[in-house]
Amino acid sequence: MRFMKHLYVGENAERVKTRILRSIHRKKPQTDAYVIVPALNPADQLDILHANFLLQPLYQRQEDLVILGIAESKREAVNLILRITDDCLRDSGSPDLKAYLSRRVREEGTEEI
Repeated sequence: MRFMKHLYVGENAERVKTRILRSIHRKKPQTDAYVIVPALNPADQLDILHANFLLQPLYQRQEDLVILGIAESKREAVNLILRITDDCLRDSGSPDLKAYLSRRVREEGTEEI
C-alpha cells in the first residue's frame, strides 16, 4: 500500500495527518479517519473508505493500492473529492478523475506507507 506524494488532506485531517498515516502503516484501527482510493469497481472513479476497511484482507492483498487523500470525516472526504474534481476540470477540462489522478501519480510518484 502506498500514498500519493502530494496527498489530498482535509482541513481537520491536516493536524493529525502523521497519526492517520502511521496507524494505517501499523495496521491499527482508527475511529475518525477516511481515505480516498481509486475505485475497485471499474464503473466508479473513486471510493471513500473508513480507514479500518484497509485492515480487511481484500485491501491487504491490493499491493498496488494508492491512497489519494485522507480526511477526518466522511463529509470532509466528500469535500476533498469536490476539490479533486475541481483540480481535474481546471487541469484537463475533463471529469475523468481516474485518468487525472493516474497521471499525477505517474508524474509525482508515491511513497511507501
